[in-house]
Amino acid sequence: MKKLFNKKLTKTWIVALIMLIVAIVGILIMPDIIPTHFGPSGEPDGWGTKYTVLMFPAITILVAVLAVPMMRLDPKEVNYGRFEKYYYNFFFGFSLFFLAMEVINIVIAMGININMGMIMCLVTGLLMIFVGNMMPKIKASLK
Repeated sequence: MKKLFNKKLTKTWIVALIMLIVAIVGILIMPDIIPTHFGPSGEPDGWGTKYTVLMFPAITILVAVLAVPMMRLDPKEVNYGRFEKYYYNFFFGFSLFFLAMEVINIVIAMGININMGMIMCLVTGLLMIFVGNMMPKIKASLK
């Protein structure tokens, strides 16, 4: 239990808790059927129940739970100590990405018209900038 809630994952767990709260509030205010997938044009092409917004916190919690055990499976486990900060920051960035996706999904389900294509490009671009900024630092820490 101690390793599951280690200090390095605190930011990720806080975002997961926020996601869970947002999902519960979303479930209370959304219609029963919501768009769950969007095509290249940004128009919804998949539908599901309002409870599908729970998948965002569920995936984030699953990833946070598996963060430490996944390191142990790597044959080069000893290298993680050299870039551990960036390893856990990746999970934090991933959780922020999923929080944004959850909020966007709830906003669209509430009938607010936004350009899904543009929003997806923006949020995905921010995630890539976040991860891309860490990559040279990881490489430098391995030397």
